[in-house]
Amino acid sequence: MASFTCPHCHHTTSVFLSDGVEREAKKHDIPVLGSIPLNQSICRDADQGRPTVVAENRAELGQVFDKIASRILDELKI
Repeated sequence: MASFTCPHCHHTTSVFLSDGVEREAKKHDIPVLGSIPLNQSICRDADQGRPTVVAENRAELGQVFDKIASRILDELKI
């Protein structure tokens, strides 16, 4: 999770250094699979047992999760 977008003003703020994850992953020879945005609805929906992508029709979040899943399959050579 690299950034938070305010639900009111829609300003995006980087929570961590922009290249921190990539730098550490490279140092330890670990692939970066993706980045999930910080989003209140993900936590709320998870607590209720509902996928945010379905519960709120959030296609853009679905694309983020799909990309990470694809990278995992690529890394596993499946």
